[in-house]
Amino acid sequence: MKNLLKVYLFLSLTLLAGCNSDDDAPTSSLNDEKEISVLTFEPANNSFLSSILKANINQITNKITVEFPIGSDISNVVPTITISDKAIISPKSNESVNLSSIVSYIVTAEDKSSREYFLEATIKEPEPLTDREILTIFYNANPNASLNWDLNVNNIGSWEGVTITNDRVTELAVQNKNISVIPSEFGGLDALKKLFIYNNQIANLPEEFKNLTGLEILNIENNGLGEFPTVLEHLKQLQGLSLASNEIKSIPNSIENLSNELILLKLDSNELTTLPPEIGKLVSLLNLSVYNNKLTSIPKTIGDLNKVWTLNLAGNDLVGLPDEFANMTDLEIVNLEYNRLTSLPDNIGNLKKVTQLQLNNNELSLLPSSIGGLTDLKHLYIEFNNVSILPEGIGSLSNLEGIDANNNQLIVLPKELGNLSNLKSVVFNNNLLKTIPAEIGNMSSLIGLYLDNNSLESIPKELGSLAQLKNLVLTNNTLTSIPQEVCDLETNNGANIQVDSGVICTN
Repeated sequence: MKNLLKVYLFLSLTLLAGCNSDDDAPTSSLNDEKEISVLTFEPANNSFLSSILKANINQITNKITVEFPIGSDISNVVPTITISDKAIISPKSNESVNLSSIVSYIVTAEDKSSREYFLEATIKEPEPLTDREILTIFYNANPNASLNWDLNVNNIGSWEGVTITNDRVTELAVQNKNISVIPSEFGGLDALKKLFIYNNQIANLPEEFKNLTGLEILNIENNGLGEFPTVLEHLKQLQGLSLASNEIKSIPNSIENLSNELILLKLDSNELTTLPPEIGKLVSLLNLSVYNNKLTSIPKTIGDLNKVWTLNLAGNDLVGLPDEFANMTDLEIVNLEYNRLTSLPDNIGNLKKVTQLQLNNNELSLLPSSIGGLTDLKHLYIEFNNVSILPEGIGSLSNLEGIDANNNQLIVLPKELGNLSNLKSVVFNNNLLKTIPAEIGNMSSLIGLYLDNNSLESIPKELGSLAQLKNLVLTNNTLTSIPQEVCDLETNNGANIQVDSGVICTN
């Protein structure tokens, strides 16, 4: 029995030893490392580099960043990449890539697990030029200009037309200098507030001009601009903009971007045929001048410019005005001469602040009765039209000091003119008047009365009451006599009375 037990114990130990030997046998394992440890750009593979450029690798975010030297072309560069042992990478090391946008790299470990890195490149910005350097570039870009700057003088504030505040150029006045080029570097004068560059030969503005975001006054009149410079829409601090006497054919809708601060806009003597509706968005505007263009109409939105007090639309081809024109209730000076207007809006009387209304050289045949609502009007000019009758409402213009109606078709004057006690000058030359109302004798402030070249057959004796009258012109009429009371103005008051030869004084 003892021998049998020994055999059994031996076999158990042997079997147990066999099992332990199997557990301790070596097993095969695959590498799971998948890291980019180094990424560089070697001069040998990137000819624009003078030395090795090493990227920064963030192993937490998997983001790789690198900054290339100023002026580098990164659209075709070759990185050299070191990765974990037994891993592979795509794109491969020393394979050209375009770093104009972020490039993704996939590193795959031996065990087939993977990790994604993102390579992002930037190009170092050049050091900003000093204002002196910029003005020197400007000077050299215009060799035929007469800037009269001594580049050897350190103090640029002594250069003609240059104003310095806190070591920065804040005002530049270089008008009449035969300047033809504004270089791109000019946009670096970002402290500039006022630029006067009119009467030169500039045909366009560089894109970098939009960086002059502090500019408040820009006068670029009388240059060679063929279109409205769209870069101006970025200059939202502009208060005064003058583009007169160029060759601009249209105004872009983006003009509305200047709505915050712009108070003066001059577009005179260009080739404009229309104004965009967005002009009405310039709600801070006080002065708008678009004379001597080719406008045939103006948008209704002009009525939204209810802060404008000076409006000049003279020298265009306007045939009418929208009713909304009368919403410009702050208007004081209105110039509409040399157009083709045949009528005025019936509600023009709403413009109660207007003091000067110029309507010369149009095709008006009448004035609306509501004109009597212009109670602040001091000067009314309607020469060279076709007006035959003045409305009775004109007698309500109690502040009127002068009326000029030369070269019309007037056949009669309203007696209500006699209400205008502040009227100093009345010019009705070259009309068809046969008589004038006696009530004119009530114009106690009248200094000049001009009635040359009409068809007057008589004048009322009441004119003899015009104690302030200094000039009375009655030539080229059909008068044979004038009342003695009128003649006495010459002897008693020193008035100058002009009549045709043979006209006598009668009682």
